[in-house]
Amino acid sequence: MALGDSFTEGVGDPHPTSPNGLRGWADHVAVALAQNNPDLRYANLAVRGRRMDEILTVITTPHEVKGASMMLAQEVRLGEQLLIEAKVKVAFISEGRARPIPKALRLLMKADQEAGA
Repeated sequence: MALGDSFTEGVGDPHPTSPNGLRGWADHVAVALAQNNPDLRYANLAVRGRRMDEILTVITTPHEVKGASMMLAQEVRLGEQLLIEAKVKVAFISEGRARPIPKALRLLMKADQEAGA
């Protein structure tokens, strides 16, 4: 899947057999990859003039909150479609050492974590 702007879409790179008459860099990469993987499925979802935050939604919720770190659950969505989900560990570091998460933030994150459970 390719997400991007007019450059990814192929503006300035006309191609008569493409559905929109354009062939972007991602389309060229997909053709090359498909030579070694005939089962490759590909979609160019580039939208001219759009920014990523206008196309994708990133949902972040606390999964586990500890003293100096927290685990966040993240989803990246295109409309209702889930593209990817991940767990991301965030540590609070100052002057090269782990530091406690500020109490007010830790309490808010734990409240969100409990609300989601």
